[in-house]
Amino acid sequence: MSPTLVHAIHSHFPNDNFVGEESANALRADSTLLEAVWSLVSDPESDAVLDSVPSREGILRVIDLGGTGAGEGTAAYG
Repeated sequence: MSPTLVHAIHSHFPNDNFVGEESANALRADSTLLEAVWSLVSDPESDAVLDSVPSREGILRVIDLGGTGAGEGTAAYG
């Protein structure tokens, strides 16, 4: 799920948890990658439809909502 979409959902449901596939650790370790993601997420076209992510740190925080265990629980596949 894109950071912009998670941010938009989280702004309307701040007490809900999310299940994600990754944390923002790779972005924290690679400033070039973070800048590439920021350029996509901060696109004015996306702001017209969804709540915008306010900053680079905001992107990292939003991605971590699901990727670091905030959506505690277990999953079963099969």
